[in-house]
Amino acid sequence: YRVPDYDARVRAVATSKPPGGPYRGVGRPISTFVMERLLDMASRRLSIDAREIRLRNFVGEEEFPYKTASGIVWDRSSFTECLTRACDEIGYEALRAEQAAARAAGRWMGIGIASYAELTGIGSRISVAPGMPINTGTETGTVRIDSTGAITASFGVASQGQGLETSLAQIVLKPF
Repeated sequence: YRVPDYDARVRAVATSKPPGGPYRGVGRPISTFVMERLLDMASRRLSIDAREIRLRNFVGEEEFPYKTASGIVWDRSSFTECLTRACDEIGYEALRAEQAAARAAGRWMGIGIASYAELTGIGSRISVAPGMPINTGTETGTVRIDSTGAITASFGVASQGQGLETSLAQIVLKPF
């Protein structure tokens, strides 16, 4: 979304107590939820459809390259096209009509919309342009085949519990 400025405050607290829950993940899902919820609240308050408020606030094709408030430069994207196509594919207008009929009958039917852009290219100069504390560089991968045909593959990437080992094995063992 077009967000020209933002202000943030952070407070860190040191404690001798261990965390009370699982520690895993990053803040992107939470920040995306907050942004999308704010847009939903604004659309309701302004009586603008949830799709329309997003379309009005997406960075447009003519604005690329676009520098975000945090300093990251996006070379291009298709925010408007993606949302428009998704809505066309699901029959958004028909769903809204069905939703209105359901609510008139006393049934609640929701329609959720969310948009998200993932920062990729970690290891490139682009990702650290705004001074982000990311260790850039390249990752390594080594595949060895010994005289018996046994394959040993080593990668310099850590698993986060999302099936990395399976994915890498499928890549290494894919027939050519």
